[in-house]
Amino acid sequence: MSHTSDLLNSKKGETAIPAETFGASLTGTHEERQALSQSVMSEMKLNSQKVRNEETLVTKVGRELDVIVGGTVSGTLEHGKSALTNPETLVKLGTSAVIATGLTLAQGKRGVLKLSAQVAGLAMAGAYATDVYGKGEETWGVMKDTWNTPENATKNREHIKNTLGPFVVDFGIYGAGGALGIGAGKYGANKLFGENKLGISLAETTPGVRRMNATVESGTLTGEKVAPPFKLKRENGNATGSRSAAEVAKPQLVEIPVVEGHTPTTKSFPADAPLARLYQNAKQEVGKIEVISVAGNDISARTANATSLGEGKLVTNFHVVENATDIYIMDAVGKSHKAHTVAYDKTADLAIVQLSSKESWGAFKAANVKNTSKVSSDEGVVVAVGHYEGSNSLHASPGIIPPEWRQSPLDFRFMGCIREGNCGGPVYNMKGEVLGIVKAGLDGTNGTSAYASPTWHFDRILKSGTRVEAPPVVPFKQPATREFNVENIQAAKDNIGRMFGSALEGPLPADFFHSTIKRVPIHLEGSAPKDLILRTQITPATKEVVIEPIAFGGKSLTAETRWPGTDVPMLSSRLNLQFDSRLAGARMQSVNDPLGVLNLGFAFRSETSYLAGLKPVSKPGG
Repeated sequence: MSHTSDLLNSKKGETAIPAETFGASLTGTHEERQALSQSVMSEMKLNSQKVRNEETLVTKVGRELDVIVGGTVSGTLEHGKSALTNPETLVKLGTSAVIATGLTLAQGKRGVLKLSAQVAGLAMAGAYATDVYGKGEETWGVMKDTWNTPENATKNREHIKNTLGPFVVDFGIYGAGGALGIGAGKYGANKLFGENKLGISLAETTPGVRRMNATVESGTLTGEKVAPPFKLKRENGNATGSRSAAEVAKPQLVEIPVVEGHTPTTKSFPADAPLARLYQNAKQEVGKIEVISVAGNDISARTANATSLGEGKLVTNFHVVENATDIYIMDAVGKSHKAHTVAYDKTADLAIVQLSSKESWGAFKAANVKNTSKVSSDEGVVVAVGHYEGSNSLHASPGIIPPEWRQSPLDFRFMGCIREGNCGGPVYNMKGEVLGIVKAGLDGTNGTSAYASPTWHFDRILKSGTRVEAPPVVPFKQPATREFNVENIQAAKDNIGRMFGSALEGPLPADFFHSTIKRVPIHLEGSAPKDLILRTQITPATKEVVIEPIAFGGKSLTAETRWPGTDVPMLSSRLNLQFDSRLAGARMQSVNDPLGVLNLGFAFRSETSYLAGLKPVSKPGG
């Protein structure tokens, strides 16, 4: 009877079978009742087909969404609530975390262990992909059935709820465990293996740290007790299945001058290695600063580094620019840019210098500064970048910050190969962030340990450091200019080559200094002669030589310093020798040189060479 009741309660939209038909059939023969039953079933199929034919596309899509999306969401919520109280969840989470940790640790090593981890990872990925494919195939079958058979929608929704719901919940649990495991594995690999997968590995750092720490504390640093040299090695950046044979055969490499064991050398690194990227950025962020100081009869020249902070400001050491008469900073292509000090702090041994011309600002890219007052060993490997021993090329000196070394907001210590020429250079972490500025090595012989000033000083000095007045602007509305004809080009090139120890068309010496100094006695009537200090500077990239006065009578020039017997400011004077790009021609121009002495800046061991034959081609003021 229940079956008869179901038939009488037909679904909405279907044609109901008259009740009297069933009543009449109850009294018929078996054959009559069987025939009637078949007739009823046929009628039901026809009615169902009619409903499906009359359905719109929107109705079908809505039913699919209700079954698939609604069933998945409902199942996820129901099984998610159950998972919160199910002890099995902790087992799943812990198992996936342990497996991920083990595989990540194994990836941190080389050889068979790393290969085994990769194979295991691929196998697990394959098993998961098979499971996902099976679920997808099953879901596709449910979708087709729901589309074609509307009366099965309720059953199919329940099926999706009980299959995809638990699958989504388990995926979240295993994914969370895997993420925790990967993080733990990376941390463990760095601590256990001392390898950071960044193109650098440090060998025997722990014993070296202990020995160095002991000798530092006792105050007896000897050549026998120094840290072992830092070992750098190339990572096999092309051992991936996604690269072609040609790419594997010819990988993109970057040549980087590095310092390991206090010996500068050149290493090749994959172009996409973090150290390579760090070095390429540093070339745009760090300039070689050249400083000339004049104090009475004492003249000194210094080279160091300056790190760009943006908008033409660079940071260097105070001891580099102290009493500076002349400051120039060389960019990555060797072009010089005049600068002056704007603020400093002796205690932090830092100074901020400003490029004098706004046109020079674009020569340097602002470094990525991590504003911090205390640097710790958590930074991992650090890299000091600078013109090691005054070299023209930037060198990378990798190091570490030993955890047992005490640090302070004033400065931090790190272990690395630091010598003269590194001062003022940045100390980077492997993210390319500047942590501080190198200011001193622990001792002057091997430079195994060094001090750096942390970055929090930068803003403080800019806001409240000791201020330095900007160089005076010298007004001189009608400069007296004179052009000279340089006929003996070869003699001029030879003269410059002897002065700077390098031919214009040849390679520069490793420790090339872009300026030379010449003392010229100026005889004054009725008083003792005074020394005029001329600076001759060359820019090999542009084949230009410039002579300017920078001091007179033992003092740096001011806006009020005039050429003796004239009203011409010395700061407005210069002599320029410009060769063409092929070194086949040259022109010379003199500006505001009333005594005609600037060309003495070209004098080399009293040799007049081509200078005596210079012929003016324009009159003063022309």
